[in-house]
Amino acid sequence: MNIAIFHDGGSHFFKPLAKHWGEQGHEVRENANYSYWEGWSPDLVLFEFCNRNVVDFTNKWVHEYGRPSKVVVRCHGVGVRLNIYKNVNFDYVDDVIFVSNWLKNQTDGWNGQGFEGVPKHVVYNGINLDKFRLKRDFEFTYKIGYAGRMIDLKGIDQLPAILAKFKEIDSRYELIIADPAENRDRDMNEWYEQIDYLINPSLSESFCYVVGEALAKGIRPLIGNWGSSSEVWGNDFYLDDFCLDRTPDRFRRIIEQKYDEKRMIKEISDICGVQDVSGTGCV
Repeated sequence: MNIAIFHDGGSHFFKPLAKHWGEQGHEVRENANYSYWEGWSPDLVLFEFCNRNVVDFTNKWVHEYGRPSKVVVRCHGVGVRLNIYKNVNFDYVDDVIFVSNWLKNQTDGWNGQGFEGVPKHVVYNGINLDKFRLKRDFEFTYKIGYAGRMIDLKGIDQLPAILAKFKEIDSRYELIIADPAENRDRDMNEWYEQIDYLINPSLSESFCYVVGEALAKGIRPLIGNWGSSSEVWGNDFYLDDFCLDRTPDRFRRIIEQKYDEKRMIKEISDICGVQDVSGTGCV
């Protein structure tokens, strides 16, 4: 199968799929902007993010290049928050995948341009449990970590107050910051190894990979109360509660039971109709 993945950055979302499908014998090509390759046509087009690529494809490019056998849109927070999905012609989309029920529910009641007729699925994101293993050492380092972009939407204005709250407990606490976009191609494991807690005061997320990675490492996250936070992560990790109890095995089990990357890949592969053609029998 020829598979085209169109995205808008955020490689950690689609790279596991691209890697797995390639290993299963499919030809996978990816591009940040919608385009076709001369002499090569995709059987499956996966749009990672409901963004301008999908709008242009369903309203323009499909008429010029034709419709692939399968078109799937994977919708994260931005596509719904900015109402981009309302500019898509879903008559040319076979399936829509949302990363949370909360996100899917935000689109309820809208029935424009074929939207009501397209099958909708919820597939939670997944964490690579082979890559993110439990920390080697859980002795206190007195470091709290923030991993994310330094923008208002991520709640960065709260960082000084959060650090001050930790310092009331012990003056040795310090805050260390990482930008996953800069570190994603390197190994974030060593950064997680340094910290006792991960703080994420974000105002808006659909999943938040750094929270999942921290849990896989056995690290307690302290998070903001964004729209889908209770659905995805439960009610045990809110910054407002400021619970600092640490139970590494329990934290990791949350990922093992619900957010294993292998489960995510299988569910999306099934929706997209991608089968193993390698002869290995792997799914």
